[in-house]
Amino acid sequence: MLRLHGPACAGLGTLAYKVLTFRRWSDENRYALRFLACFLLMIVELLFENCMDNAEIVFRGLAGRGRLLHWALYSDWVHTKEFLATCLMLAFSAAWDQTPYSGFAMMSRFSVAICFGRLLRVACFMTTILPSPRPGCYKRRFPPPPDSAWEMLRIGFTTLRGMGGCNDLIFSYYPGHPWMLALVWVALIQTSIRDFLEHMHYSIDMLLAVIVTSAVWSWTRWVYPESELLPRRPEGAPPDPTNPYVLGIVAFGLLTAAVVAFVAKA
Repeated sequence: MLRLHGPACAGLGTLAYKVLTFRRWSDENRYALRFLACFLLMIVELLFENCMDNAEIVFRGLAGRGRLLHWALYSDWVHTKEFLATCLMLAFSAAWDQTPYSGFAMMSRFSVAICFGRLLRVACFMTTILPSPRPGCYKRRFPPPPDSAWEMLRIGFTTLRGMGGCNDLIFSYYPGHPWMLALVWVALIQTSIRDFLEHMHYSIDMLLAVIVTSAVWSWTRWVYPESELLPRRPEGAPPDPTNPYVLGIVAFGLLTAAVVAFVAKA
C-alpha cells in the first residue's frame, strides 16, 4: 500500500492548489491535445519495448518463414564499392544537369561528413574497453605492433588495409529522383540486417551508424547548405571554358576512389 509522508502530502497539496488557481489556462489549452497525442505515443512505445526481443532472433525467425524472405535477408546485394559508386553518380549528376547543386560542393560536404563521422568512430572504438570478440585477430591480419610512434605513423601511411579492425565497435558506416533515394535506403537496410545476421556487427552498430551519419550530415550543413542553389543558365548560353586544373582535381578524386575500392578493399 502506498504511504505518503508529510513533505510529500504537503507538496501534492500545494500542487493541487496551484493547478486549481492557475490563471493562464487559455495559453495551455491549445497544447493539451498535442500533449495527449505525444504522451500516448510514449506509452505505446514503452509497451512495445517490453515486448521486443533480440533483433537477431526476430530476423532469423522471419528468414525461416520462406525462401523469398531468406533471400531478402541473407543475399549479398551490395558492398562498399556499390555505395561508393552511388556517391560518384551523385557527384557527376551535375554533368547531366540532374541537380541544381554544384558537384564539387556536394562532394565537399560528403567528404567533411565522412571525415567527422570516421573521427567519431575512431574515438568510439579506441575508448571501448571490451576485448576483441575474435581472439588472435590482430596477429592474423596486421603487422607486429610498432615499437615507436614513428613506426606507427609509417605503417598508417604506407599500409593499405580494409575489411574493418579487431575492436568491439559501437558503430561502423538525390534530389529529383525519389526512387533512387528509396533504392539506396533499401540497400542500406538490407546490408545492415545481413551484417548482424552474419555476426559481422552488432545490431546496435548498424542502427547507430545510420543515426550518427545522419546527425553528422546535418552538422556539416555549413559546408554546403541545401539552400545554396546554382543560378539558372540562360537558354542557348555557350559552355564555359575548360579549366585543366579542375580536370586534374577530378582525376585525382577518381584515382583515390579507385585505390579505396580496389587496393584497400574497403
